[in-house]
Amino acid sequence: MKNGSVIHNAPRFITEAGKSGFQEVWYLKLNDPGTARALWLRFTILIRRDKSKEVAEVWAIFFEHDTGRTRKAAAKQTYPLNSCVTVPASQNVFNGLRIEDNYLGEDRTNGHIHNDTTRIAWDLQIIPGAAGGHDFVPDRLRKLGLVKNLAVTVFEQQRYTGWCEVNETRYAFTAAPGMQGHLAGPQNGHSWSWGHCNCFVDDAGAPAGLIWDGLSARAKFGGLVPPALTSMFIQIGRETLFLNTVMDALRFQSHCSFDGWHFTTTKNRYSFEGNLTARLDDFACVTYEDTDGSNLYCHNTKLADMTLTVTSPEGRRTRYTSTGTTAYEVVTREPHPDIPVLL
Repeated sequence: MKNGSVIHNAPRFITEAGKSGFQEVWYLKLNDPGTARALWLRFTILIRRDKSKEVAEVWAIFFEHDTGRTRKAAAKQTYPLNSCVTVPASQNVFNGLRIEDNYLGEDRTNGHIHNDTTRIAWDLQIIPGAAGGHDFVPDRLRKLGLVKNLAVTVFEQQRYTGWCEVNETRYAFTAAPGMQGHLAGPQNGHSWSWGHCNCFVDDAGAPAGLIWDGLSARAKFGGLVPPALTSMFIQIGRETLFLNTVMDALRFQSHCSFDGWHFTTTKNRYSFEGNLTARLDDFACVTYEDTDGSNLYCHNTKLADMTLTVTSPEGRRTRYTSTGTTAYEVVTREPHPDIPVLL
């Protein structure tokens, strides 16, 4: 499935929250390969089923790898739901949203949040790349009503220029590669792993025109939690592959853990073997609240490594590498005992 009507940032909670609760997320991440720094931002809406909690929240995590250690600074602020103001627009058009003093648009984001120990501020210009977006949910499952949640990457490739501040220290970003996604629905899935990279180099060490975006998620059907369903987006130069049908899911051999993600699959006579590796010290754990009041724990790094080996239809085999520039998240119903919960 190529770009479709669901791949946009237009808010859903205003019309779809109804009586059953709702959660909605706009998130972005960017990496600076030259400095081993990364930034993750998250604008969220949470409306509990029983309406006991209706809030808008803004989250930030700054990552920096230096001299063998990874620094992680995290902050979150919670506001009343009416602090979220969306710019009026026609259907499926997004003109930006503001939560208190924090703004997210498709061409700029800025804001500042703090907790007891950490203040994070940012002002970033956003330039979209040529790559479009991706709908992770197989169209057949959505049409059958088996999946009610939205899970899309709106922009697979962006460039961020500006700065972020962590306490009193300012860090500059110049055309830093990044992406932006949008999630929404009456309740979160049971658990999932997600990864993204647009900072690959080829065998010669030159920047590669390759983007990889993957989600392996377990849904909830009543009291049943079936095996994970995997969906991916891969762009190689001018070739864009959407691996998001039920048949695509059946072709994946995929295993996700806190150590990383290994997968093999085929599409359009291409063969892929991916090997993502992560270190526990690089993760930051944050707590997500679901619409039923239960918690999920997002173990989040933007500094993972990855190799993606691509065999073309002509049999040409190319190995692409990312060192410390791959995003990887493992979301579970219990926190990992060796990863500190920062939020």
